[in-house]
Amino acid sequence: MLTQTSDPALKLREVATVLDQIEDNRVKANLMAATSFFAGILLAPDIIKTILRSEIMKESAVYQEILEEGKIAGKLDGWKEN
Repeated sequence: MLTQTSDPALKLREVATVLDQIEDNRVKANLMAATSFFAGILLAPDIIKTILRSEIMKESAVYQEILEEGKIAGKLDGWKEN
């Protein structure tokens, strides 16, 4: 849908409104993270962060996995430098 609209930011706001109505925080967080990922194809990160609440996305399994991978990569980089 975002790629088929002349105003992706407006469409993302509409999607965010629907996502906000989901009561299950885990489901909401995962869907917001996925939406953020796909929105990144067309929109700048600052616009996405403005529209989608990042604190909810941080609860998603996908976000947590990416965070963990980043921590591991950072540790490996630190180990290589020593």
